[in-house]
Amino acid sequence: MPNALKQEELQRICVDFDFDDEKISEYLQCLEIDDKYRDVAGYQWQETKSKEQKANEKKMKRLQEQRFRDRAERRRAMLEEKEARRVEREHR
Repeated sequence: MPNALKQEELQRICVDFDFDDEKISEYLQCLEIDDKYRDVAGYQWQETKSKEQKANEKKMKRLQEQRFRDRAERRRAMLEEKEARRVEREHR
């Protein structure tokens, strides 16, 4: 069942189809995303997210970007230190 259905919509569907399980299931199947489109962003309109979920995703994305920047900075510092030690060894 699609996640985008609200309780009112689900109630309306049930009433419209006289609570007939087969008709309701058939109707809900037309709302499902085909497997070939499942991971395509344009077809994810049924995947609803709350404001809190969106904020958490943005926060996690910022934290991940910060980790990547920190990791790159540490790597750059390690390479500079390694190069400085190499130059010092050659100088001796």
